[in-house]
Amino acid sequence: MQDTMIKTQVYLTESQMMALKEVAQKQGKHYAELFRTALADYLKKMKVTRKKKVDWAQVAREYAEPMGGISQKIDEELYQ
Repeated sequence: MQDTMIKTQVYLTESQMMALKEVAQKQGKHYAELFRTALADYLKKMKVTRKKKVDWAQVAREYAEPMGGISQKIDEELYQ
């Protein structure tokens, strides 16, 4: 699963931007891709990770199936 891209603005010095564009051109990539890669490497090094999104529908299915349907189980418990 790929994260959604969010447009942001980052201020770089003129020399940083020129160097970034030069490296991107040499590698045949867009400078934004190089920037994202460098940022991802930095965050990994700093051990900053984002928690994965929880698929709550899947969690509910996993709990419901062994119980024969969670709503059925709740009804049975309520009427006892």
